[in-house]
Order: sequence, then C-alpha cells, then structure tokens
Amino acid sequence: MWPSQAGEDGEELLRGYLLAVDDYPADDVERAIDQLVKGTAPGINPSFRPKPSETGAECRRQMNLRLDRERDRRPKLAPPDVERSPEAQARVRELVERTVKGLRTADADDPQARHRRQIEKANAMFDAERGYSVGDMDAQDDAA
Repeated sequence: MWPSQAGEDGEELLRGYLLAVDDYPADDVERAIDQLVKGTAPGINPSFRPKPSETGAECRRQMNLRLDRERDRRPKLAPPDVERSPEAQARVRELVERTVKGLRTADADDPQARHRRQIEKANAMFDAERGYSVGDMDAQDDAA
C-alpha cells in the first residue's frame, strides 16, 4: 500500500475519503478503488496514495463508464410511423408560407424603419395601461 505521511490525522483523512465517495454507488466505489490500488487509474501516480479528491474523481469516472455501458444496452426505438397525408403537407406548407410572408415586410431593407418598429414594440410592452410607469409625466422634475 502507500506510505503514510508524517503528521496526518487518520480520522480526518478517513472523513475526507468518506466524503469523496459518499455520492457514488458501492459498486462504482469498489471498481474505482480497484483501479487505484492496481495503479491503472488514468492520471494518478501509483507511487503515492491518491488524495480524497482523486478518489472521488475516479469514482465519478467509473460511474460514467457504467452509465455509458447501460445506455448502450438499451433497445433502440423504431422510428415513428407517421403518415404524411397530402392535406397535412399542404397545411404545413401554408403555415410556412404565411410565416415567411410575415417576415418579409416592405421596409425589411430599411434599418431605421426596423429600429422604429422594435422601439414601438418595446414601448407597447411597458405601456402604463399594463401597470408600468416611470415617475409622474406631468412633474418630470421630481423624477430621479
């Protein structure tokens, strides 16, 4: 095993390891410890005892590897069997055409007109009728 470091508190070190592996299932922790003891965990120097954070990182790596294996074993779903009737296709085509037509306006190439529309839209959203106001319009001198 690894040599102990002088002056370290064993109980405090144990608490650090327990905290590092607390969130992971026992099987993942067991595989991680196995990899650390054998010296095959990537990025860990096998000559020194791993820190609690390195132990936790290896547990996370083992958990992710297990989840990837489980995901690969799940059966693939068949593509949905959707009938595309001519009526449905015509309806979608009409919606797209209306949307494109709405995006094309007479002043689409005029940046100033587009800016004015954006300002008008923003002002309409924060209209006083909706409950938004900034001070008293009659006594603007009082506004901060």
